Amino acid sequence: MAGNHELVRDIIMSFNIATLIVEHLQIRDDDLLFYTLALISNLSKVQAHREALCRCQVVDQLLLLLLMVPAMPSKHKALSELASCLGQFCNDMDIWVRICNDKYNVAERLIELLMAASLGGRLRARVLYALRQFCFRANAEAAQYRELIGRVMPAVIEELRGVVEGEELQSKRTDDAMDCAANAILLLSSLSLSNTLVDEMLDLGVKDLFARMRVSRLGSMDLTRERLDGLGQRIRDREAGLSQT
Repeated sequence: MAGNHELVRDIIMSFNIATLIVEHLQIRDDDLLFYTLALISNLSKVQAHREALCRCQVVDQLLLLLLMVPAMPSKHKALSELASCLGQFCNDMDIWVRICNDKYNVAERLIELLMAASLGGRLRARVLYALRQFCFRANAEAAQYRELIGRVMPAVIEELRGVVEGEELQSKRTDDAMDCAANAILLLSSLSLSNTLVDEMLDLGVKDLFARMRVSRLGSMDLTRERLDGLGQRIRDREAGLSQT
């Protein structure tokens, strides 16, 4: 019901729904958990709602769930919504700092989920989004996360290569697969703020891959076109800098 209707979200929040959400997050029922997380995912698109949910300890419950819910296939739907929620809460600096608390090891856990997720699946797409939200800022803590999250770069680049090759062969791509690819590009764009990681990208052969993506469907999508251009420019700048040393 909330969907993209801001008025509906405002009405739902006016009924003190945050307290009920916290209660539901503590009940071990897979269906209830999934629908509760889907509701949070919709409500948390608005900054004021994120702040209200955070004040009611919703974020703390999400972090506990991230540690407790196993990465088994039957839990992937709920984990997808959980990753989406955490990613959206990271849009607010104060909440991001709270989520980054070392005792939760959120980034490490998200990396584990990424490795357990199926290629081109919804869980993988949502985890890629959440990882990007951890490291897009231009501060020292985000820079540390970039180096940590950079461990997944070989797997992410290999997946993108598979998407591009499939498109060149005119294979049908699912919406989730394209969502995965788009979020992978956004993540690589954030990781490219690190020269060390750009060097690794070059070693992994991304220059040719980015050129192929630029003329693919990914290169025509509003969400990814500018990111691909930016990635290409950073690579060219890095190559120019290395040639002068």
